[in-house]
Amino acid sequence: MDGEYNPIDQPTYGNSAGSHRSDPVNQAESPEFARDLEKLEELADQKQARLLSGSVNTSSFTSQIHVSPEDENGATVTSVTLNLIGGGLGTGILSMPWGMAGGSILLSLGVLALVLGVNAFTIMILVYAGDKYQQFELGCLLAMLPGKRLPYWSQIISNCLVWATLWGVIVGYCIVIQTQIVPFMPEDNSTLTDKKLWAAAGTALAIPLCFLNTKYLSFTSGLSVFTNMYLFCVLIALTIDGLDKTEKEFCVLGFGPGIVTFSSTMQYGVIIQFCVLPMYKEMKDRRPAAFGKALAISFTFLFCLFSIFAVVGYMCFGPTVEQDILDDYPSIHDSHKTSLNIPANVAKIGMVLVVLGVYPLMMMPMISPVREFERRVLLEAAETPRCAESGESHGGCITSLQRIVLKSPKLLSTGAVFLIGITACVCSFKIDKLGELNAVSGAAQASFFVGIFPALIAWYLLEKKESTRWRNGLVFLTFASCSLSLMGFIFIDNQHAKLDGDACIWRGHIGSNS
Repeated sequence: MDGEYNPIDQPTYGNSAGSHRSDPVNQAESPEFARDLEKLEELADQKQARLLSGSVNTSSFTSQIHVSPEDENGATVTSVTLNLIGGGLGTGILSMPWGMAGGSILLSLGVLALVLGVNAFTIMILVYAGDKYQQFELGCLLAMLPGKRLPYWSQIISNCLVWATLWGVIVGYCIVIQTQIVPFMPEDNSTLTDKKLWAAAGTALAIPLCFLNTKYLSFTSGLSVFTNMYLFCVLIALTIDGLDKTEKEFCVLGFGPGIVTFSSTMQYGVIIQFCVLPMYKEMKDRRPAAFGKALAISFTFLFCLFSIFAVVGYMCFGPTVEQDILDDYPSIHDSHKTSLNIPANVAKIGMVLVVLGVYPLMMMPMISPVREFERRVLLEAAETPRCAESGESHGGCITSLQRIVLKSPKLLSTGAVFLIGITACVCSFKIDKLGELNAVSGAAQASFFVGIFPALIAWYLLEKKESTRWRNGLVFLTFASCSLSLMGFIFIDNQHAKLDGDACIWRGHIGSNS
């Protein structure tokens, strides 16, 4: 039932009133569960097209993960590799040179390797657990934790973090749109140079795209990869072009608080734990070893790309590199134009197009629960039409939200799209520093997605749970992730000035006087 049945959407059994499932293994074996599941599937197959006729969007988080299978049987290792690479290519890469400017080159590269390695380790924990229990959503694995409160609150925190993360991504998109469009406007026109205007215009253009079928947005993955590579090529050209013009100084090795900011920025760029299980589910060769191969290839590529991009960007623009490196690219209003002026501005336009194309893909997982709620209400109404008409349901009176769905099936999900888009846009009016936003977002995610959740799943669900060394390692992982997360909220600026003194023990120069 690929794409139709989501394990996390199972009805509740047992004594757990607050969580989706108290004992998933026993429930899956119960006759009651099998009968209800068969009944739901029959309703979906036989009545949905006739009774719901386009009024229900059954998209789930799994369906929002863009896998490009070579055939209908599933995704190949190559396609999963490309999707994992695409997961790391977002606005986070734009802030990496800024982060490195506060952490020094060699130390930042070491932290980058460590961040990728730890994230790969925790991702494989989730994959092994998902494969063992055949559960392909992070929420499903968290629901299998022992007790009642632990799985219940773990799922709530996970859902809130995913929502907050994606909302922060959309805020970042609004920042990119406004900061890259304004430089194209006449400098003497105060209306057209107002960033708020272009953030609102970008949001107004992106929101209608959120209602398109995802097949019309499949081009965005390729566009994102191409644009990031184009940005990289322009950056190299700008660096070469400036070698004989100005001298740039940089810190090769130093120890300053900015390394914490760089670590948070990197976490923001590579934390994809909440979407790897749906990717794994879609694999044709669904084995942890096969996924591990795709993960190793993709993270090796990302290490090389991030390393070179951050180092070259830092060397090119020096310690004062902007939080969004595109702000350092030549503008059409520069008095001294070079042959790279046009390519640099094409890169800015390309990034705006990527942001607009990816915007709906970030919105979809956020509104998926709302659409699923609409689907459930309509399925129940189709099953018991008399209850729906009389205002009664199996548990009593129909709630006000259920009444809204019965009267206007898409009103809640449509309103959610506008609410998320508008609030993100308004937030970008006040928060216009992309680097600091990425650092805070990365710090918020690290403690749970890298530390707490994988550690809980490994502790209780994997075969090594009785090993003392294994448990000590999980405790250390949790402690280290939470500590770095807390420090990330304190050090949100790269503090590059700290490396101007004794904190930098090895300096380098590039340019005309080197």
